[in-house]
Amino acid sequence: PSTSPFEAKMALAPGTGYWCSSGNHAAGDIVTWKGELKRRRPVTGLMIAWAYAPSEVRVRSTADGVHWDEVVGWHKEPTDKVSFEEDMVFDRPRHVMDLKVEMKGERPWNYIG
Repeated sequence: PSTSPFEAKMALAPGTGYWCSSGNHAAGDIVTWKGELKRRRPVTGLMIAWAYAPSEVRVRSTADGVHWDEVVGWHKEPTDKVSFEEDMVFDRPRHVMDLKVEMKGERPWNYIG
């Protein structure tokens, strides 16, 4: 099967070094990137190197793949730059199996990721 260059798994693929959405999202759309670990691990936060930063972002995690917790609430990005690194510290240490980074908000560059 063919692989779209906009699939979330492309975030970790060799080559360009980043993943981004397909762009031109409708107002109110939430774009989600999901990361899956092979086994549950203790996590206290994450660092995102934005290629195309959204207006707002939040992070959710699950230890069991069923029950999701908001570990970093919705917040506006700290800068209007298109690209930058952001450290997000969780509300408390978590045992994580999967993560979701949920992004929304219009920006002039039309892409998120």
